[in-house]
Parts: sequence; C-alpha cells; structure tokens
Amino acid sequence: MLIDSDFIWFIALATWVPFRILVLIVRKRKEQKTSFSGELLLNLFFLYLVGLVGVTIFPIPIGVPYYGDYFHVNFIPFKSIQGSLNHSWYMVPLRNIGGNLVLLAPFGFLLPLIWKSANTLRKVVATGFLLSLSIELLQLVIPGRAADVDDLILNTFGLLFGFLAFKLFDQLLRLITKEKRLSETR
Repeated sequence: MLIDSDFIWFIALATWVPFRILVLIVRKRKEQKTSFSGELLLNLFFLYLVGLVGVTIFPIPIGVPYYGDYFHVNFIPFKSIQGSLNHSWYMVPLRNIGGNLVLLAPFGFLLPLIWKSANTLRKVVATGFLLSLSIELLQLVIPGRAADVDDLILNTFGLLFGFLAFKLFDQLLRLITKEKRLSETR
C-alpha cells in the first residue's frame, strides 16, 4: 500500500474546512471582525503547506517491499549541487537546484504576512530552516526518499529570496498607501 499525496490532501481539507468554518462562526458570535484578505492569506498558506508536505514526504510505502536505496544521505555540502551542474541534461540542475530554491520561497513570502511578529529576516530564516531541517530528517527515515544537506542549503536560500520579495512587496504597498494619503489631502 502507498500513502500518497491525494490522501494527505483529503485528510487536510476534511479537517481544515470545518475548522475554519467553526472559527468564523465563533468570531461572528463574539462580534469580532474577520478580514477577507487575512482569511484568504491564511487559507493560501495552509494549501501551500499541504502541497509542501505532499511534494517532500509522500508517497510513503506501507508494507510494500522497497528495493531502492533506503537511506540515501548526503552530508557533504555542495556535493549534489555540483553533481547536478555537471549533468549533461539541463533538466537535472533545473529540477534539483531550481526546485529546491523555489520550494520554500513562498514560505519566506507568506510567513510574515500571516504571522505579523515574524517580519524579520532572522525569524523567517530560522523558522524556514527548521521546517526544511524537519523535512530532511523525515526523508532520512522514509523509504525511497533522499536526505541531502544541499536541499537544506538551497531551501534556506529560497526562503531568503521569498522574504526579500515580501520586503519589496511591503515597501511597494507602503509607497502606494503613502501616495494615496497624499493625494487625498490635496
């Protein structure tokens, strides 16, 4: 039997949707305001995290003999990056390097939008690094998955790029808001 990402999507959505509806009902009864954009961001972040788990952890073979490399591990920094760059087919470095850079970039962008106190580079990188480390440690023990220090390095750079994109976006919003206020006072 294989537990695949379809299963995780089903379980995640089957629990998340009723939970969010319940939260909204409680907020309404307490007459607390709910922001549409806040709810949209929170749900987007949740869907991203479920997708992240689906891509990095699943499928998990349960009771199925697996004849591959159970514990493929790379603890040597830049070894797999160098191997990817030396590969003759262009898709290998694009998938390995590009994929790992892009994987946590949304986390670096969305986390400070969702969690207002995580708006510093240190907090975002530390949280994202721990997330990436957790994924790599899980991949270390799941048959058919590969744990690689280079993934950790590339994921961390990816979330750094995501955070820098957030900062640019935040500055742009501040400029637009400032311009709007100036034009209203004229």
